Amino acid sequence: MDPICHTLVGATLAGTRLGDRCWGAKATLIVAANLPDVDVVSLAWGQNASMAWRRGWTHGVLALAVAPFLLAWLVGWWGRRRGREVSQSWLLGLSYLGFLTHPTLDWLNTYGMRWLMPFDGTWFYGDALYIVDPWMWLIPGAAAFLRFSRGRRAVGLWLVLGLLLSVPIVGFAPAEARWPWLIACTVLVAVRARGPLAPATARSLCVVALGLVVAYAATMAAQQRLTRNELVVMTGKRPAEVFVGPLPGRVTSRDVLLAGPHTYTPGIHHLSEPELETLDAIAIESDDVRVLSALLAPCAEGIANWLRYPFFRIEETTDGGSRVHLLDARYVRSVQPGFGMWTVEFDAEGNVVSCP
Repeated sequence: MDPICHTLVGATLAGTRLGDRCWGAKATLIVAANLPDVDVVSLAWGQNASMAWRRGWTHGVLALAVAPFLLAWLVGWWGRRRGREVSQSWLLGLSYLGFLTHPTLDWLNTYGMRWLMPFDGTWFYGDALYIVDPWMWLIPGAAAFLRFSRGRRAVGLWLVLGLLLSVPIVGFAPAEARWPWLIACTVLVAVRARGPLAPATARSLCVVALGLVVAYAATMAAQQRLTRNELVVMTGKRPAEVFVGPLPGRVTSRDVLLAGPHTYTPGIHHLSEPELETLDAIAIESDDVRVLSALLAPCAEGIANWLRYPFFRIEETTDGGSRVHLLDARYVRSVQPGFGMWTVEFDAEGNVVSCP
């Protein structure tokens, strides 16, 4: 999931009684919920390095065992240095709890998560939630807002955040997400305008919000599994050949991809309709030797490992060379700049001249 989601989930955990257990508890939960994304620094070495490192070492079992311990020790050391009374055992438990929410949420979407890193690079996919899900902003965000907006400055900062998050929702989300979002935001502002909630009430709301997050994720995961099972029976394909994933902001429809030896057939499955709405087939085009050269290029190693439903397009250049476009049908269905497409360019002699 995106960093905003991770932060809001951590803040909602901090808004329960867990955040009051000891000095540093709130900060520990919020930092731990974001800690695995320290691998974002790999972007400094390029897109390919980022794809090789993201959701790997810092998200896998080794990091899960070690990183929360280090965070708890650091928070405890800082607290003792400042003369605070620190409960190292509580900090350790909260650090592990906050950290675990991160790979769990990441596993729930279609990007994938490498739980077993660094021992095994296998990707695992929940395919239940879109990477940016407005409901995973709204549910924990509402509770965290009512819990942590007690002063004017805090209210102002939360309102700015709400406005910033509303821009993509209003501009790009479907109506089934847009209108509930605007109504919910209006209600939240009206509730807060009457004054801050009692701490006990706000803590209870955080517990309810966490329960709703779990229920929503579980429902989306169950719907994904049922839809895929239906399509496996309907099409006669193996489960690995049927991709069913979420659509941004939509809870009643699923993105579908039926994999064949030479083509992918995309479609949309509406939960209220028995039939699959199919779209134009996508040719995989993997037979050209230049595709293999692009996949084996050292500068595309991370990307090649990440591809799940790859297809390829070759573009001839004016100097006799070529550009090989590597695409993943989870996110793109044609050659277009953006996430899900990478290009390796060769000169006339077959040497790589540019790469992500």
